[in-house]
Amino acid sequence: MAAGRVRVTVNQKVLVHLLSYARWTDRGDAPAPVTQQGIADALRVRRSHVTLALQGLAERGLVEYRTARVVGGARRKKAYVLTPLGYERAQETRGLLASLPVRLLDDGSEVALARVPERLGGDLTFAELLARLRPDGALDPRPWAPSA
Repeated sequence: MAAGRVRVTVNQKVLVHLLSYARWTDRGDAPAPVTQQGIADALRVRRSHVTLALQGLAERGLVEYRTARVVGGARRKKAYVLTPLGYERAQETRGLLASLPVRLLDDGSEVALARVPERLGGDLTFAELLARLRPDGALDPRPWAPSA
């Protein structure tokens, strides 16, 4: 893979996103970001793409769903969680993606994806980075720049 050309699939993004919510697996309620719409919103992708990704991940035994009351909501919805195998794969995926180079649009420099928060001085989660990663492997750091 050429430097600066990171290709991250929706499946990979979903796995890494759900890794952040692993502690909710055994609870009776669920946070909104583990619903289909919540995942789509967090990753900045279409809900239809999330639906297809979740179906494929479930068929491979990496995610499962349960019906749960969403925190702050009245309705019960499907909440998606990683299976034990999914948790392992999500950790592997995160490790792989963390080392991939991305190009920062502010100065054209390349840096490993995991080092972007350090480089920008922000408090960004890995899933937030993946959500803002452009298809051409570039990140625009301006939304995270500290205000003057």
